[in-house]
Amino acid sequence: HKDDTFSISGTKLFVHNAHTASYLLVVARTGKANAAGDGISIFIVDGKAPGIALTPLITIAADKQFEVALDKVPCSAGDILGGLNKGWPVVENTLRKATALQCVEMVGVAHKALELTASYASTRIQFGRPIGSFQAVQHRIADMLTDVESARWLSYQAVWRLANGMPAVREVSIAKAWTSDACQRVVSGAHHIHAGVGYDLDYDLHYHFEWSKALELNLGSAPMHKEMGESAIIEELLKV
Repeated sequence: HKDDTFSISGTKLFVHNAHTASYLLVVARTGKANAAGDGISIFIVDGKAPGIALTPLITIAADKQFEVALDKVPCSAGDILGGLNKGWPVVENTLRKATALQCVEMVGVAHKALELTASYASTRIQFGRPIGSFQAVQHRIADMLTDVESARWLSYQAVWRLANGMPAVREVSIAKAWTSDACQRVVSGAHHIHAGVGYDLDYDLHYHFEWSKALELNLGSAPMHKEMGESAIIEELLKV
């Protein structure tokens, strides 16, 4: 940058709905990095500014994601959000809230997969009776319900703490780690109980499988959040 004028170049993958965005929040390195997160700034950039190129990406969930390439996109100091070289706390806070809300979205995906499965098991007749009357199927559905409800309340706790301005690093990481895995287990159970019909593209279950996999990997995988949660717990215990 020069004086109060900046030029941003770089590429960002997996930007949701970039083609409809009036403005883009661009996180860029503007100074020397350190352990405190300094050296990162957030720019509010016109989504149609010269130098921005969008490339659609093919995703498992068939959602609208893009590669955003910036080539010497001009910005000014007035476009900076959170202060020059002081943007990382804003990034962390935003990602934490987005992760908690995505956990609630995953709960919705898992809950709908459970509903579809319970309905199917009550009407699918095999050996002269609904398959939902068989104990093995009942146990599988009970496990799915346990996963849905545990994911629900972990996610609600994380959102509640953030909404009330309370520390929630540990709670958000626990919710994302658990809910990512739980959603996978629920959708897997749904496919097992539905058998072949669950893979028919005319049946809605495949949507939930696709979304569960996409959301599992978005905003940090389960192993990453487990590590973050462990670090937060250790740090909290050391303060006691």
